[in-house]
Amino acid sequence: MLKGADRIPVPNIAYVLLLVGFVSLGLFVTALALGSDLAPVAGIALIACLGGAVAGFRTGARRLAQARQPDAPANNVSIFSTPLRRDERDRYLRNYRSAGEDRAMAVVPDDEPTAAEVSSALAGHRRAA
Repeated sequence: MLKGADRIPVPNIAYVLLLVGFVSLGLFVTALALGSDLAPVAGIALIACLGGAVAGFRTGARRLAQARQPDAPANNVSIFSTPLRRDERDRYLRNYRSAGEDRAMAVVPDDEPTAAEVSSALAGHRRAA
């Protein structure tokens, strides 16, 4: 029935559980203020949602730590990102971060008009329909 449930990242489920936990916190406080018999149910839901959120975030962090290379920097990583496979990372480095090639930057001399100047000069020749 739930074929696609295994494709949902665990940190996203944890985030939804955290939001539901805040809603159940509001319901719990309201039930306590009104003296309702549903206060224990809301309290149990609060504990379950927050516990599930903590477990989900820790699972995501553990998966990210296992996927990280030993020499990779530990900062600027997110538990919401899916770790790249080695071939994806190598292809990215080869295509966009190749250090062996000399790269030249195109520089426009000051006497040539830029694209903005050309488009503004052509705008004067346009007529309204």
